[in-house]
Amino acid sequence: MRLEREAEQKRLEREAEYRREQMKLELEMKRLELEGARAGWYEQREGEGAGHDEEAVGPGERGHGLDCRTKHFGDTLCHVLSSMPSEISELPQFFDTIEKLYQIYQVLDDLRAKFLIPKLSSRAKSIIVRMTAEDLEKR
Repeated sequence: MRLEREAEQKRLEREAEYRREQMKLELEMKRLELEGARAGWYEQREGEGAGHDEEAVGPGERGHGLDCRTKHFGDTLCHVLSSMPSEISELPQFFDTIEKLYQIYQVLDDLRAKFLIPKLSSRAKSIIVRMTAEDLEKR
């Protein structure tokens, strides 16, 4: 009985290590994909903005609004962020991965939670639904 438990524990540890390695590889692949996409986006922006001073744009104009920033980072992150796992033991790794992706792609602080909500489990979303708009805006 004890040997069976030990064997099962070792098997579970190997599976967890395998999942961690898979997530690392997946994260690296997504990072490389996004770097390529971002490079293409910057090249496209340079072509659009020839002779256009980005700092001369006012806060209500193109490039500075919440909708523009959300669209830019949303397009970049939509294929990179994975869905929230249902297994409780995988949650710390999920949130660590999300934080690393935010750092890699330099996602602005006021947008981070907005991109996380669609990736949450239905159980977590049910909690979010009960929050007020003011609570959702707090950091």
